[in-house]
Amino acid sequence: MRILGKCVINNVYGGYALSDAAILWMAAHGGLPLMIDEGYEPDDIESGRYLFHEAAFRSLPLLVECVEALGEAASGNHGWEVNRTDASLSVYVWDAEFGVEYRIEESHGMETVTHPWQPAKWQTSPIWEVK
Repeated sequence: MRILGKCVINNVYGGYALSDAAILWMAAHGGLPLMIDEGYEPDDIESGRYLFHEAAFRSLPLLVECVEALGEAASGNHGWEVNRTDASLSVYVWDAEFGVEYRIEESHGMETVTHPWQPAKWQTSPIWEVK
C-alpha cells in the first residue's frame, strides 16, 4: 500500500482564494463547526475567501476532499482587486515514503511545495583560484 501526502496549493499568480461553492461544500460536509471555531461567520461567504489559507490547514482532509470533488470550481477570486485575479487551486500529491512534512513556498501568489529531503534551491559555484 502506498502512503501519500496531500495538500492544496494555488497554481497561478494572484493568490489563494476559495470559491463560494467550496465554502458551501465544506459547510455541507461537516466543516461548519471548524469554520465557526476559526472565526468565520457561516452566513458570510465573503469572509471565507481565505479560509484555510495558512499552510497548517492546507492538508486538512475536508479541504483536500473539497478541491478533489469540485476541481476548478473550488477556486475563488479576489473580489477586492480592481483587476480580479482568479485562483487556480489543485491538490498536490506526493509519495510519503520519506515523510509527510512539507512547506508551501509562494511567489506573487503562485505556490510550490518543498520537502525536507529535497536539496536546497541554491546554485553552487565552482571554486576559483585567486592569483
